[in-house]
Formats: sequence, C-alpha cells, structure tokens
Amino acid sequence: MAGEFTKPTSVTPAIVGNIANPDEYNQNIAAQSKSAIVGIDEDGNFSDVNIGDETLGTNGTLIVDIKLREDGVLKFYNSSGVHQNDVNLGQATESLIGQAEIATQAEVDAITDDTRFITPLKLGNGFGVSLGTNGWIQYPDWLGGLLSQWGEYTDSSIAHGEDFSVSFHETFSNLYSLDINVNDQAVSVTSSSSVKNWRIISESTSGFTAEAGNTSGSSMNIKVRWRAIGN
Repeated sequence: MAGEFTKPTSVTPAIVGNIANPDEYNQNIAAQSKSAIVGIDEDGNFSDVNIGDETLGTNGTLIVDIKLREDGVLKFYNSSGVHQNDVNLGQATESLIGQAEIATQAEVDAITDDTRFITPLKLGNGFGVSLGTNGWIQYPDWLGGLLSQWGEYTDSSIAHGEDFSVSFHETFSNLYSLDINVNDQAVSVTSSSSVKNWRIISESTSGFTAEAGNTSGSSMNIKVRWRAIGN
C-alpha cells in the first residue's frame, strides 16, 4: 500500500493523511464533520463514503480518527481516543468482518478451503428428495452425491417360487448395496404357507428381480420392503 493518502476533493473539511508509524496509518477528521472515509484502494487512495455517524461509535459517538493498519483493518476512535469499532478491508476471519471470495463448486466439494464462503446454491448442488413409503434422497455433491432409495412392493397372490421385479425410482450410476425383506400378509408366521425364504435373483442400477417361497408350496400374499444405496 502507498505511503501517502490522497485527499478526495468532494469531502470537507480537508482530510490530512500521514503515516504514524510503520504499522499504522493515521487519518484525522475534524470533529464537527459528519462525513468520513471508508473506501481505500490498493494505492492508499480514499473514496468519499459517509460513515461518520453514530452506527460506528457507541451511544452516538462521533468518529473523528481512523487508523488503517498494514493488515487492512480500519480502526475507528472517538475524540477522546477511545477505540470504537473495526472494519476489516482484508481477508475475513472468524473474529473479524472482512472480505472473502465466493467459493467455486469445486472448492465446496473439496471441503478443504477455510477462507471463502459458500452460497446456498452451491451448498445444495445435487441435493434432491422425495419422501414417502416409496422415496429417495440424493445427498449434495460435497457429501459424495450418495443416493439412497427405498420402497414397498406387494402381490396378493404370488405363486410359490414365482419371480417378481421392482424398479428403482431413480437409476443409479453405481449400486453399492441392496437389501430386501419379504413377509406374508395373510397368514401367521407359524403357518406352513407363510413366506419362509427369499432371494435376489438379479440386480442392476435400475432395479432387481427376486423370488420367495414357503414350505407348503401354496400361493402367498407378500409385502416386500427394500432399500438400495448407490450414487
């Protein structure tokens, strides 16, 4: 940053800029003025911005002195030299308001940057959900884009050992896990005609085919609950 400040022609009274020490720049403003300066470019030039009101001081205190440190922090003081507030013109931190870039989608997804901020759009990129007995949830890209789906399939009169097929609500790019549970809705679990076993015959990114059976070989009234996980 340049060693001297340039006085803006549109601001009165006159502003005199000087370097107080190697670490801080001083800027003195007449106490009777309600105009002050906040905009400072990389060359040390001021822009005419009205900040000299009670919002920067405590209990309506007029700001009459501004110090710009080398790290880009503006420090505001009243006529008694009491520090009132800070405005950070440099990188925002966890303890000081300042400037920060908007993170790119790649930076959000990497989950490594701690200096940029995230917008709701990028935070939710890839997210989707459909809730119900049959449903799915797609996690955001920064959580790996995991897709979880679930549902129910029923058949009131399926033959012993007969195949049945279920289609997923959304097609996976990759299917990682598939679990199903089959039971008979019409008879007790102690009955020889209740479902005793089942198996998945085939599975793909779009659905699966399975079969169920009992010990009596009779038809069954089945309810199948399933869950699949992938991306």
